[in-house]
Amino acid sequence: SKEGYTPAKLVKKQKSGNWELETENGQSLTVSKKKLPLERLYWSHLKRVVQDLVMLDVLNRPLICYNLMERYKSNQIYTSIGSILISLNPYKWLPLYTPEVISRYQKKRDSQPPHVFGIASDAFLNLWENVEGQSIVISGESGAGKTECTKQCLAYLAEVACSAESNIEQKILSANPILEAFGNAKTVRNNNSSRFGKYVEVFFDRRRTICGARTTNYLLERSRVCFQAPEERNFHV
Repeated sequence: SKEGYTPAKLVKKQKSGNWELETENGQSLTVSKKKLPLERLYWSHLKRVVQDLVMLDVLNRPLICYNLMERYKSNQIYTSIGSILISLNPYKWLPLYTPEVISRYQKKRDSQPPHVFGIASDAFLNLWENVEGQSIVISGESGAGKTECTKQCLAYLAEVACSAESNIEQKILSANPILEAFGNAKTVRNNNSSRFGKYVEVFFDRRRTICGARTTNYLLERSRVCFQAPEERNFHV
């Protein structure tokens, strides 16, 4: 119920259809093969913890969860799967968003581990190489860290495409919390959950600097105004 999946070794098949298993920490379990489907596993699979899930020997749900868990234990909260970035909320501050980290992804993107700055960097570079607009889609359940991820994307773009004259990027970053302040509510999973979705456009000039931004869509969870589930609250500022 906690890990979702756990590695185990088959000890004995019983005539009743149950299987006796031993987990990696030595715990003995008896499970029904019909009620609890098992995925085939080779112990060598557990020795390779990769930063891109595409490189897994077998791409199934248990190995994906195991790989994410092992990285999470060492505060590696970002994992790639091709061009997609998986982010796990650590619920604590980590030194992952300093100016030094931004500089590394700006200068040596290909040699850096998975990071939200890497996604922002790819979008910024593709904007100029392909000469067409880029989109970053950020999705996840309540408390996953979507709002924080958006902030970090904007912070990276503001740093690498800053305008020394207008300082427009700082105005964009300053406006962001104001929009967010009106769409928060207490849920059973998060005391300050963002109950809105927004579409933000950032514009660049030919000097590759930010020249403006606008929020074209701001979708509020309107049903919360007239109805709240048990232990949840209406919007707060």
